[in-house]
Amino acid sequence: MAKYPYQPLSDNQSLNNLQSKIRANIKALRLSKGIKRNHLARDIGIHKQYLYMLEKGMKPINLSHIEKIAAYFKVDPASLLA
Repeated sequence: MAKYPYQPLSDNQSLNNLQSKIRANIKALRLSKGIKRNHLARDIGIHKQYLYMLEKGMKPINLSHIEKIAAYFKVDPASLLA
């Protein structure tokens, strides 16, 4: 029987990887559009410190935040997952 050179990710690891990807995509999109964090936070109705903590991985990001951010940038929410 062949041994696999990797261990399958646990559900928690998979979720952390997905959230890291979403955070990176949000930050990259925000920076590419020249939007300051405090302006984005104000416009989507969250505190700028909370957005900072979302981008830094200090707070989990939820679906409603993904939807608000996608709507703000006029992109499909799925594009933040890619």
